[in-house]
Parts: sequence; structure tokens; C-alpha cells
Amino acid sequence: MIDLAGQRFNRLTALIPVKIAASREMYWVCKCDCGGDALATTANLRRGRVRSCGCLNVDRNKETKITHGMTRTRTYTIWFGMKRRCDDPSQDNYSHYGGRGISYDPRWRLFANFFADMGKAPEGLQLDRIDNEGNYCKENCRWVTPRTNSNNRSNSDFVEYAGERVTVTELARKLGMKPITLESRLYDGWSLDRAIRTPVRRWTPPKCAN
Repeated sequence: MIDLAGQRFNRLTALIPVKIAASREMYWVCKCDCGGDALATTANLRRGRVRSCGCLNVDRNKETKITHGMTRTRTYTIWFGMKRRCDDPSQDNYSHYGGRGISYDPRWRLFANFFADMGKAPEGLQLDRIDNEGNYCKENCRWVTPRTNSNNRSNSDFVEYAGERVTVTELARKLGMKPITLESRLYDGWSLDRAIRTPVRRWTPPKCAN
């Protein structure tokens, strides 16, 4: 038996395994984020075939009936992408979001509530979580530039410089260096002081023999 106890699958959290005599598969009693219960097989949970107690379809039906007129807007696309990252295991980046427990405010299942809290997405800005380990909610979200969003990702490398915690990429740009140069030096074991003080040598192509 594959132990799924405590694991999240979209809106469901697996609690107790149940063996049904008429079936060869193992079932799990699950608790849904909405408070409801669901019974699903191990395979259906792991493959994303069962995602909720049924409330997911209800919310989708409600959403389709709301004539907010923003389905084709950038704000709607950002909201929809946020939900898929948290809910859909088939998404390439699911492991960095829903796969590691990142979810969103239950109110934000409906676009109307998301829009009421965050407003229209400003031109050129992206949705960002202030605390990268926290969920998507009004208190933990903001609109930021792509560079700020990139610097706040969990896979960014941070260093302490001049009493400030910054990413290697951000520090390199402040110092006028190419990020790849600073990253390579630190990867090779250089101290931060040496890495930023050593002049960058310009590459000179070898001269061809006459």
C-alpha cells in the first residue's frame, strides 16, 4: 500500500485508507478544503482525477455564470494561471506550488473575489507572494515587476552584502557585473569579497598564425 496519509491532492487531504471488499484498489477517506468529505482510490488521487468533494465543479459552474466581462483580460489570465499552478498536477510547475503545499484563499476560487481584493493587474507587473512559503491571499500578494518576482522565487540564491540580504542576480546588477560571472565565481568556491572585487578579464581571441 502506498501511504498517502496527510498528503494534499488539489483540494483534498488524504486521511484514512479503506479497503473495499469488491475492489482490488485501496481507497482513501479525504477531507476537502471546503469541509466536505470524499472517497477516492490511490490511483485517482495521484493522477489528479479526483480533486475535490465535488465543490470544484460547483465553483466552476458558478464562475461560468458570472458575466464579469473579463474572461479575455490579462487579470483573468493571471488568476487562472495561479489556480492551475496550485490545483493541476499536470502543469509543469505544479511541483513548485500545489505539489509543495502552496494553495490560495478559498474566496479566490471565484475570479470576482480575486478581482475585488487585487484589482486590475497593472501593465507590465506580475502577481507575487511576499512570503514565498505562504499561500496566495490578499495579505500575502502584491503586483511587482518581473525582476522583483524572479528575485523572490524559492530557487534564488541569496547573499549578505552591506547589511542587506539580496539575490546573487540582484547584487551583480547593482555592481555592474554580469550575473553569470558572479554566480560562476561563487559556485567555484570564491568568497563573496573576492568574487566582487576581482576585475573581470576581457577575453581576447587568439591570433592566427600567418
